[in-house]
Order: sequence, then C-alpha cells, then structure tokens
Amino acid sequence: TSFQGYSGLINIPTADVFKQGQFNTLISNQIETNAGYRSGTNYHFGIGLWQNIEISGRLADYDYGTSEDLTDLSANMKVGIPYIPNDWFKLAIGVQDIGGAANFFDAKYLVASKTLFEDFNVTLGAGQSDSKIGRLDGVFGGVSWQATEWARLSVEHDAASAQAGLQLNTPVGMLPYGV
Repeated sequence: TSFQGYSGLINIPTADVFKQGQFNTLISNQIETNAGYRSGTNYHFGIGLWQNIEISGRLADYDYGTSEDLTDLSANMKVGIPYIPNDWFKLAIGVQDIGGAANFFDAKYLVASKTLFEDFNVTLGAGQSDSKIGRLDGVFGGVSWQATEWARLSVEHDAASAQAGLQLNTPVGMLPYGV
C-alpha cells in the first residue's frame, strides 16, 4: 500500500490492483494537510474485491495534542482495465476519497504501468485533485526497482514534489499464516 491508501509507490498509484481476496494493511505516520505533510497516524487497509477491482481506505488521525483532535476517514476505489495484453502495459482508473464531508484527499486519476526487465516498474499517469499541495493534480510518474524479494526502491514525482523511498518486507515464509 502507498501512503495514500491505494496500491502504488509512495504517494502515487500504479496500474496494479490488489489481487482478488488479498487484504493489505499499513500503519504510517505521514498525513497530508493544507500546508504539506506532517507527522500523525494513518491507518490504511485495502482488499482486492474482485479481479481488477480494489477497494481501500484510510483513517487519518490528526493528533494536534489538544482536546479538538480531528480524524478523516476516506475511501478509495481503483479499477484495472481488462483485455490489454500483459506484455503491453497495465491501465487503471481510480478515485480517492469517495464521498464524505471533508474530502481533503479527493483525486481522480488515470494511470499506466509497465514492467521492464522483470524487476523495474515504470508508472505514468494524470489526475485531477483537490489536494492543497498539488498531489495528483496534473501529470505524475515513478519508477520502482524490486532489488530482492524483500526490498524495493522507489522514486516518484506526484505532480507537486519528488519522493524517494525504500520498502522492506518480511521474507516469504519467515512469519506464520502468510503474514
């Protein structure tokens, strides 16, 4: 999961969707505000509902250290476009922050991804967003390299700023029950 709650790199979506029946969760400390990113608590969850359909969500807990702390619950949906040959590219459309009262994370996007050399993934997309910092409001893109089964390096531009990140996963089989 990306920091935004959908399948993707750091802050941008990719054209991949969660596999049918696969449940993903992530707790992070990156919260988007009108002034930029700040530390707080984000609870992310997502599931591959059907083949090519992903539903995900996020609860952003804006801990300001006062009695008036705010939370924002947002829902996302991404649909992978079927019938495109796998050796061409993947294509998906998505909506972030469906409904709700606050809509701080509202975005709509179209994204394409292509895997090169089995371990490089290139993503390019365009979106329209209500983000006050400009995330997904225009053209965005990124590259990820799956260095090993348990490590991935990503760089991206989310239409407003550039990010780089290293994702580490527990090697398969190290923890019980598929965790």
